[in-house]
Amino acid sequence: MRMTSAIMNAIFDVGVLALIIIFQPEIRHFLNRIGSENRLARQGGVFLNRLLGIKGEQIDNASVNEITEACRTMAAEKCGALIVLPHRQSLQHVIETGDRVDANIHRRLICNLFFKNSPLHDGAMVITGNRIAAARCTLPISENPDLPAHFGMRHKAAAGMSEESDADVIVVSEETGGITFFHGGKWTAIQNINELRLMLNAAFAPSAADNAASKQ
Repeated sequence: MRMTSAIMNAIFDVGVLALIIIFQPEIRHFLNRIGSENRLARQGGVFLNRLLGIKGEQIDNASVNEITEACRTMAAEKCGALIVLPHRQSLQHVIETGDRVDANIHRRLICNLFFKNSPLHDGAMVITGNRIAAARCTLPISENPDLPAHFGMRHKAAAGMSEESDADVIVVSEETGGITFFHGGKWTAIQNINELRLMLNAAFAPSAADNAASKQ
């Protein structure tokens, strides 16, 4: 009986560990979802980040200009694009779903990565700080029934990412060339490229990340 009990305990321990390893992405996704939807958890995360001296991602004006000019070009050419710009919340689990790029932000590189014949054009680009971290990343799809009927999969993925994290997401429509900006599950149709530039500059101003996080 003792031997049987020991064997069963060993099988149970290994089984639990195996389940955690196998379902690690789903568990992490579930915990991120809870954290993004729970106001107390978000405020606790903000306090912990401040205590540890962890600051939100910053994107300088030169990088913002490169991003917006790339969006201008892609919109004119109706080249579909999906760009994720996180603030405090780590998106390492999203970056791991794509291909590492780790390159300086440049308009021509962004346009080339989203060019329809590029092997990396499907999926999302994640920009952290002043670097293009990865491309061809997979984002969660929003289940919000209030999304406009004309939104395609890029828009639904952008909405899902903005619902489950603090990231800003930019979508360039392949069908219309229109640009849409997502944050916190809400979206804004961009009327001109200067509007997008102003929104990004405001979002990544030195104190903007702290103020936005503290209000959530």
